[in-house]
Amino acid sequence: MTPKFHKAFTIQVATANAFLLRVHEIADVYDKAFSSSPWNITYHKGEVLDTIIPHTLKSGFKAFFAVNDEKIIGALWRDLPLVSTFLKEFPELKSTLEMLQIEKKTVQIIYERELFILPSFSGKGIATALRKEFLADSSLLFAKDAVIFTRMREDNNRVIHIAQKKGIDYSPTGIKTKRINLKANPTSWENQFWYKFIEK
Repeated sequence: MTPKFHKAFTIQVATANAFLLRVHEIADVYDKAFSSSPWNITYHKGEVLDTIIPHTLKSGFKAFFAVNDEKIIGALWRDLPLVSTFLKEFPELKSTLEMLQIEKKTVQIIYERELFILPSFSGKGIATALRKEFLADSSLLFAKDAVIFTRMREDNNRVIHIAQKKGIDYSPTGIKTKRINLKANPTSWENQFWYKFIEK
């Protein structure tokens, strides 16, 4: 796919193999992103690698990179779990899937698993550009209806407000989950699941 050009960065799409070729660079950006506010958590690089590398093995993995001067400054990636697989990972969403009648319909679940930006590039529209590229890709990809799930930190009002202002209209599920912590720091925080239907 041809990279999308913005004023100070491009958006590139990556397969699992392309992701793994740059995984140490991605892990470094991940660490810097989550060591800044509002998370303020520093991870050991080895722990980050142990977390993100298995994501590439998940069904339908695809990554989107924001690149400036040939360096990754932000990333988003998704996978395409079966309903049973998704509920095994997030059993707290069973009532939400029942309410949305996901199991009764031919609907593809798309899980936006990670989205983060290098702190020095925060506030430049990079997260919005990544998410819009991801949504455009998702809309083109499936011949059937799909529903996107993601998690956003409940007290990170700025991110939620920006997403809504830019027309990225995710709806809250009301279901909360604690972020899975790595060994480097026992601090935890609550995320809320959000969803968005893509209808054909």
